[in-house]
Amino acid sequence: AALEVYVRRTYRAHVIQDVKISDKDGVSTIKWKFTLQDLPASEAPIRHGMLMVLQSAKDVPAALPAALKEFKDNGASASPSEALNTFHIAFKANEVITNDDLFVSEAERVLRENKSMLRELGIRHVNYIVPQIPKSPRYFTFLECHDFAEEPLRRDMRASFPYILELTRLQGNYDLTRIPALGRNAQLWIGTEKPDDNVVVTRPRPQTIFLRALSHSVDTDTNAGAERLMLAAMDELDRALLHPLVTGQQRMKTPYP
Repeated sequence: AALEVYVRRTYRAHVIQDVKISDKDGVSTIKWKFTLQDLPASEAPIRHGMLMVLQSAKDVPAALPAALKEFKDNGASASPSEALNTFHIAFKANEVITNDDLFVSEAERVLRENKSMLRELGIRHVNYIVPQIPKSPRYFTFLECHDFAEEPLRRDMRASFPYILELTRLQGNYDLTRIPALGRNAQLWIGTEKPDDNVVVTRPRPQTIFLRALSHSVDTDTNAGAERLMLAAMDELDRALLHPLVTGQQRMKTPYP
């Protein structure tokens, strides 16, 4: 039941169908089909998702091949146009990560050893969910389009956040640098317009602070709820204005002068 609650909460902006939960050889898994909610049912391709629960990240190399075979047996396959499916790996052990780069490097190594199968199944991204009790879990997302390398902008974001917050669209127009936010469900980025090859740049490109957040409150359509959200947003922006990358005390790395 807990697995289904997590999946339905994470993919609440999607239409979820055909949920299957199983436990085999001590490994709990949940598999589901889903579609995008903002597309007509007749136009929305069926996507497949799977989440498996392991004791720790050390178990991934041995467990991943069998889990991918199980995913294939459940109907997951590649789409002719693009990768559509998702794969999640959650851990039971409280693994406090002291070195992000080392953890990510090992995860990338394991995924690339299995990338032919991952691509055969049309897996768009792999998401690691790492408990950090008593703190919030850590999230690491590895994208097929990056050869299953981690996307740093998605670090510590639930798998569906980039879609809900339209991060991909934002990345298409801006070079983004993420800065810390106060709220767990808020994301802050400093965006610099991407260069246009047809335009000669004679001055530094302007920067924009982007704030995007999710709310689970049921009163957001009331005056009090809307006011509370607005005040929280202003607090986030006021804090962002003090960041060294915004004040100019620290220079942002960009691919152009």
